Amino acid sequence: MPYRCKSRFCTTCSCGETEEWGRIMATEVIQVTHRHVVFMIDEGLREIFARYR
Repeated sequence: MPYRCKSRFCTTCSCGETEEWGRIMATEVIQVTHRHVVFMIDEGLREIFARYR
């Protein structure tokens, strides 16, 4: 059995929980035809993203 840290921030350990949360949100909670997602960019990376759109 592989080691699991069970952290919600770990992309390996939280993958199943994240997919289940997304499924629940899409089918049971959010009853709309579209979704709006906002991504935040770290302040140190903003200059790079602004330069290379």
